[in-house]
Amino acid sequence: MSGNKPNETEYVPHKNEDLGRKPVKRMEELQGFGPPMPMQIKEEGKREDAAENEPKESEKSADEAGILPKPNKQFFDMNSPIYKKGDPNQAGELGKSVNIDKSKLSPEEKKKYDQGFTNNAFNQYASDMISIHRTLPVQSDEECKTEKYGENLPDTSVIVCFHNEAWSVLLRTVHSVLERTPDKLLKEIILVDDFSDMEHTKKALEDYMAQFPKVRIVRLEKREGLIRARLRGAAVAKGTVLTFLDSHCECMEGEFVGIDSNETKGLK
Repeated sequence: MSGNKPNETEYVPHKNEDLGRKPVKRMEELQGFGPPMPMQIKEEGKREDAAENEPKESEKSADEAGILPKPNKQFFDMNSPIYKKGDPNQAGELGKSVNIDKSKLSPEEKKKYDQGFTNNAFNQYASDMISIHRTLPVQSDEECKTEKYGENLPDTSVIVCFHNEAWSVLLRTVHSVLERTPDKLLKEIILVDDFSDMEHTKKALEDYMAQFPKVRIVRLEKREGLIRARLRGAAVAKGTVLTFLDSHCECMEGEFVGIDSNETKGLK
């Protein structure tokens, strides 16, 4: 695109021509928003130096044992309930409500409880009791349960924008996508950091997400707001279909199968 003028666009042939889609417009500059804003892209799980990509023996055994990286004990404590998996009696399993009697909390816990509301305007204290891998009840319509989906569905880039999102909430969003989406349909998850300044959104987040090759982080160098952040995520996305999610939500089993199937029908 080096020969294009600043405001010119280039048309690139669509990679899934069997879907009958028109060529996709690749924009060097998003119209109406001025020149591309500075941003840093962290492609987690990928390193330019192939030698560095070879794990040491200690790292191999840790990986084989299923031990996740530990970026910072303040944010990554293996004893925290959010990392537990498979306990049907844990708080929040199957979407059950979490009821907390604040009067029974210690002074330190009350402070933590209040701080969660101050930071997020929701009950972070309760979220920190719920597994990021929790199971959810099946809420699909009966018609969806019997729907037959094609094999050649388009892949999707899932774009999640956040600003100082709570650790457990953001991780639960990411894990719900990773764990409930067929691998062949998930091209990538792009986390767009809209200029967060809380410590847990920095190196700790990068270290944690480094274990997932399909997750990458885009960092904006000034606060832009939801729509511009989504546009920046879309500008670097590689998937056929773009899916935008809030940073505090959870995906249901098979959700993207239905979405991608509908997209395919709409393209024919």
